[in-house]
Amino acid sequence: MDICPPNSEKHPRRKSIIEAKNKIRLGHDECCNCCCCCTFQPACYKYVQPKIPKSYTPIRYYWRSHVPMDDNTTYRLSYWEGPTSSVDPFRPEDSLTIADSPMADETTHKLSFLGNWCIPPETSITPCEKQWLGRGPMQDVTTQKHDYIWKHGERTEAYNARQNLYCPASTMSDDTTYRLSYYGSACNIPMKSYSPIRRYVKSDVPMDGCTTYRLSYWPNEMPAKNQGSSLGLYLVAALS
Repeated sequence: MDICPPNSEKHPRRKSIIEAKNKIRLGHDECCNCCCCCTFQPACYKYVQPKIPKSYTPIRYYWRSHVPMDDNTTYRLSYWEGPTSSVDPFRPEDSLTIADSPMADETTHKLSFLGNWCIPPETSITPCEKQWLGRGPMQDVTTQKHDYIWKHGERTEAYNARQNLYCPASTMSDDTTYRLSYYGSACNIPMKSYSPIRRYVKSDVPMDGCTTYRLSYWPNEMPAKNQGSSLGLYLVAALS
């Protein structure tokens, strides 16, 4: 049975975007056959937006039916067609008459609420005319002027203090509070600081090689390898 090789022309390998980016980044041409350009990169497929599914909502427009509409309505079945005539309206005769005598003014309101004709009505009180600006000249004696009269007094001279910061004629004393409180220590050498040194000094003693790992795991001697392969020895043993 012959096995046909797959046809590579039907399914050509798609060029990956990663390969193109690597070539641009490394500055290689499209015909470059180096290890960077020949290494297969998985193809990057672009996302394709799927189509919008069809909506199953009812149609929003009107379809005209070809079947004629039935005209046997309730009105036509109830009222048969026939010759009819318009009926004159019934109007009663002399429904509105006008009396010969004048109309009386004795209404229900006037007969129920009698007027007080003996009491004279009160006269209206009209306010007098107001003088907003007053009568006569405006007085200038205000409350402020009446309570506080003018007084004559001399203005006091301004008091300017002398300058409180100036250079004295004598020398400045050095007997300060600090010097008088803390006496000197007779030029004693200051104590040596025990803070760690901030610089690295290489030690003259070599570092010990007997570490915990070496003391725990002893080295194993590997056996020497044979010149022949294991498959060759197996074939020789099988043939013998």
